[in-house]
Amino acid sequence: MNKENDHSGNKKEKIVSIKGVYKSFDDNDVLNGVDLDLYKEENIVVLGKSGSGKSVLIKIIIGLMKPDKGTVEVLGKEVHKLNKKELIGLRLKIGFLFQHNALYDSMTVRENLEFPLKRNKRDLTQEKIDEAVDDVLDAVGLTDTADQYPSELSGGQEKRIAIARTIILKPELVLYDEPTAGLDPITSVEINQLIKEVKERYKTSSVIITHDLTCAKTTGDKIFMLVDGKFIRHGDFEEVFETDDERIKGFYDYNFIQ
Repeated sequence: MNKENDHSGNKKEKIVSIKGVYKSFDDNDVLNGVDLDLYKEENIVVLGKSGSGKSVLIKIIIGLMKPDKGTVEVLGKEVHKLNKKELIGLRLKIGFLFQHNALYDSMTVRENLEFPLKRNKRDLTQEKIDEAVDDVLDAVGLTDTADQYPSELSGGQEKRIAIARTIILKPELVLYDEPTAGLDPITSVEINQLIKEVKERYKTSSVIITHDLTCAKTTGDKIFMLVDGKFIRHGDFEEVFETDDERIKGFYDYNFIQ
């Protein structure tokens, strides 16, 4: 696993390393040479407008798309050199929060949470499965919803359960795709806080894809600003937005952050 010294001289474990990645569709250049390093127990936010290539980057990280050029290493493995079996094994270490939650309507909350365990951890006893379900329900603050169906949940509760399902396999890397999309401002604040709590409780590393500045400011240790297929600026929130670059100022003004 790649490591690099931090400011105190300690080794930091590199979870994701993206070097010189390009991706085009016909004449549309979506990614134009992006570089990104994510370290252990760090949350990185990739910030950009809709259609800027954020979701394409996520798909490349998990091997659903192949870059035209460049390399992507995840947990020490070069993703696009893995065979099918190796890729499946790698994905078991990655949690993915879908924008639209993707819960099974015909299953209760408990059954939704049990599903990835029964599918991928066939040696687990029912007692261990119950413990894992209870743990993630406690983590998202919804221990009383186990027997409810997704249709009985509010939008915020449904998002929390989707996060619980994302972390039930104890992933090392979590990918969040627009985690606050469609949520009201108060619920969005709660989900942003939960993303931070997940990192602290489960020691995860995360890439958070969003165009929501409040989400970026709350959850991100580092922000990467994606414009025209390139990261034009990165750093903490203040470093990224203390600039005269009109492309970034316009994005800030668009979000109406106070």
